Amino acid sequence: MEHPTQKGTKLAIMLKSPQGDIIPHAVSCEFNATNNEAEYEALIMGLQLAKDLQFRNIQVYVDSLLITNHYNGSYAVKGERLALYLQVLKKIAATFDFFECNQVPRE
Repeated sequence: MEHPTQKGTKLAIMLKSPQGDIIPHAVSCEFNATNNEAEYEALIMGLQLAKDLQFRNIQVYVDSLLITNHYNGSYAVKGERLALYLQVLKKIAATFDFFECNQVPRE
């Protein structure tokens, strides 16, 4: 349980190379975020890490149906903050030679 005076959101990211190498990464945001915002933060931070490591082809697997459907245009984005997250996601996704976003079950 989080201490009442602690602020922020903890995020976990895992990058996996085609050879099976796994790069785990943990990040703490300095603000409280909704579940959807935290999902976007983790994805964007993971993509920034992949970009910094000079990955060129990215297949993303997220358990968020909302993010997947926002990205592929199946769901309309409601709310200014989520619209900004989607804009950032699309901007960074465009920097890769190949980018694909897939939804996987939470379990």
